Amino acid sequence: MCLDCGCLEPANRHGSHDHIVLKRLQRAADTAGLPLREAAWNIPRTLAAMQDDPGVPLADRPALIFDCDGILSFTAEALCTALNARFGTTYSPQGQSFFPGTLLVHKLPAEQAGWLEQHMRQPSFVAAVSPDWHAMDTMRDSWDAGFSVSVVTERDPELQDATTDWLRDWGAPPVLVVAVGHGNKPAYLGAKYGPSNNAVLVDDNPAVEITIARPGIEVWTPQRPYTPSVPRDHVRPFAHWAQARYWLKLGPSPRL
Repeated sequence: MCLDCGCLEPANRHGSHDHIVLKRLQRAADTAGLPLREAAWNIPRTLAAMQDDPGVPLADRPALIFDCDGILSFTAEALCTALNARFGTTYSPQGQSFFPGTLLVHKLPAEQAGWLEQHMRQPSFVAAVSPDWHAMDTMRDSWDAGFSVSVVTERDPELQDATTDWLRDWGAPPVLVVAVGHGNKPAYLGAKYGPSNNAVLVDDNPAVEITIARPGIEVWTPQRPYTPSVPRDHVRPFAHWAQARYWLKLGPSPRL
């Protein structure tokens, strides 16, 4: 494009030399001694640093850890669709309360809970869940920007390879994937990260705000019907991925 208007025509000036075209950006990158892609990344990151917006961008580069279900994948939507098709229910992903980051089977009738648990252990179910493109793009762009990125999920360990394959199939970078099993994420992350080895965990499970958030480990959580509204230390809620990208210096303030 003229790189500023969104036309996707990189050499088109649209009759004005005020537009930024690819050749102009290449000259700027050459002057700075940078690859073209790195020079392009520095533009939104610089804009982010200039903005006065609630929520300060990160001052350093902590390890960046993504949860899978409810973050990288639309698992709640897949669960509602499966249950509605099998049992004739009318569950909505916008109002459901049985999947706040992890499956709470006691909130479902026993037959539905058992059926769902059985299917969630199948690699074929994992492979069919749709990705959240905003989250996947943020993970991919963080990797490209030089962050240490990994995926840590409470899925059963036997689903680790299926989760890795799912990420690869959807074009994710070759990040480390660890399936620790239900309830084991706090111990796993607590042993690896802290004040001397900072990390950010992106996770929508309300439990991690209590069990994992601490000095050295920030929890960033997208706002969901089931996420708490009470502020907590070391927890950053965000309404949309543009805000998280701003904190990572991957894009401008959402107010722009």
